[in-house]
Amino acid sequence: MRPLSAPQVRAIRALADTRRLSEAAARLNLSPSALSRHIAGAEARLGLPLFRRGWSGVEATGAGDAVARRCQRILARLEALDSGPLAEGGRPSRLASHARWRHLRAVAETLRCGSVSGAAAAMGLSQPAVSQALAEVAGK
Repeated sequence: MRPLSAPQVRAIRALADTRRLSEAAARLNLSPSALSRHIAGAEARLGLPLFRRGWSGVEATGAGDAVARRCQRILARLEALDSGPLAEGGRPSRLASHARWRHLRAVAETLRCGSVSGAAAAMGLSQPAVSQALAEVAGK
């Protein structure tokens, strides 16, 4: 089983919260078709249906409930980081709303190694590439 992408995690959370494709898409500033592609991609990666579509909206399957809860926990932790240790000058970072896994990996490795150059070496990337990923998360 391959891990879900960060956009898929956000899509699952939004759809589970709103139970309406159009509302979830609006929350994420996506088109409904783009949101559907994220959900379909997540279902394909996991190999199981996460949501049942019906006339009254969307309802999570049993597996979908479990995955949505995990997505909620992941994003809640990112949101806590956004307004906590990663906030710069009182401005929250953009981890929860914009991060891709490469951003998360850059943050984690930088914290673990204590420096951007150490993170770059650990990740097998150049120091500018890691710095760019960190700047993207910080909204610079």
